[in-house]
Amino acid sequence: MASIILKLADHGLRVQFRYSCKASKELFLGHNLQRSSLSHPVRYCSEGPSEISAHKQPLEGHRKAFFGKRRHLSPMQRLNVLVESNDGPGEDRHDSEGNENIQNDGIGGSENKVVKTKHKTTPEKSGSSDQPFPKEICGLDRGKKPLNHGRNSILVDGEFVFVAMENVKTTAKLREMFLLEAGKVFQSRYGCLEHTAIVGHLPGKVFLTDRDVPLLVRRPTLEEYVLYMKRTATISFPKDIAAMLMMADVSPGDVILEAGTGSGAMSLHLSRAVWSGGTIHTYESNASHQKVARKNVEAWRRSYDVSHTESHWPDNICFHSEPLEGSFLESNSVDGAVLDLEEPHQVLPAVADKLKRGRALAIYVSNLTQVVDIMEMIRVRALPLTVEDVIDVTHRHWLVHPARRRQETASLDRLKVLRGSDISIEESSHRSVPGDAEAYIVDHIPKYITRPQHKQPPFSAFLVKVWKTLSSGLKHKR
Repeated sequence: MASIILKLADHGLRVQFRYSCKASKELFLGHNLQRSSLSHPVRYCSEGPSEISAHKQPLEGHRKAFFGKRRHLSPMQRLNVLVESNDGPGEDRHDSEGNENIQNDGIGGSENKVVKTKHKTTPEKSGSSDQPFPKEICGLDRGKKPLNHGRNSILVDGEFVFVAMENVKTTAKLREMFLLEAGKVFQSRYGCLEHTAIVGHLPGKVFLTDRDVPLLVRRPTLEEYVLYMKRTATISFPKDIAAMLMMADVSPGDVILEAGTGSGAMSLHLSRAVWSGGTIHTYESNASHQKVARKNVEAWRRSYDVSHTESHWPDNICFHSEPLEGSFLESNSVDGAVLDLEEPHQVLPAVADKLKRGRALAIYVSNLTQVVDIMEMIRVRALPLTVEDVIDVTHRHWLVHPARRRQETASLDRLKVLRGSDISIEESSHRSVPGDAEAYIVDHIPKYITRPQHKQPPFSAFLVKVWKTLSSGLKHKR
């Protein structure tokens, strides 16, 4: 507990707080207190704490008035006091903000000073070496991991990059993907950009072409890769792939059967879903489609391994060219199945035999006639399958962008702001846009356009979710 020492002088009252393990903090009252105003004779307190309580009653009113103006400590400040109680009275103390040090030079009289110095942080010592990493590699200070680890690594030769540019007013848009190679140049209608200018920079940087058009360069996602990779067969679109992964309940470590490899879009997403502990068995009877799928999978794997030095893309895809009916897979050995064929109902008996009971099957079809064929095959052959759901996935893209108005509309720019019951009119401030857009003005508080985009993605396919059960699904449906 803090002991309170009250000292009365001839010209004023000094209140000194002495903490058990802290330096003293002196606070002075702004008014003079004459000894004649006290109702009891004043005796100077001795060094013993027992005599302090004897002289506490005459000054009770002054103590309450003084302590009533003090603010309460925050929980963090209280914690700092408890933590710092182990320090000596002459050591530094950090305040609650962590920006200053308060240094007290002991407990004494009025000559004690409180010195505030800026808080300086020293870098942590590296456990491996005393030499810091170069600034162009670590980016911050010593002891940090270099930027060539993981997904924050710099762009290097041999990996794919994605270039994006969009002009909302002119509806100009650029979306392209290419492989970084030394000595090559990226060419487009908006200008040229050398590959050597991109190598060595972090992804997400904006580069200027020779026509001064800004281009955003970054790494492509798997969704963008399957949309812009080379293909011969029509791929399953990413919006449908995501729904099919949920339908089949694909998890890490599962064994998945895929019928209809195509260009490898679904195979790559399944490979990432099951990762290193799982296996994908994909069947494709068309040799040209399977050749393209192999190249796309290998190209993505090489690019991923270049940019991810700590973890590599697993080699968990097994390509098969034989018919699914003659597969070597055992019965009840597959955790899930995905079908993307012209006639998926023809392979349902073989898939039902390989699929484990209680597991799901996702089928990608382009029209409802194929859905009817699937249900008719289940009914005629009495397959232990049941159709649970038939859906189509639709995405609607929206445009949210600051509006631009012409200069002749500036005189009509008045805002009516409703505040409670009062209506006030404010004149919005605006400025001209330099360059080619001098005919437009931009507000400091802009208005926004929110509307659906003119071009929307079309219908792609119907998705059918089928479960393997003990008996045919038509027997329990009424």
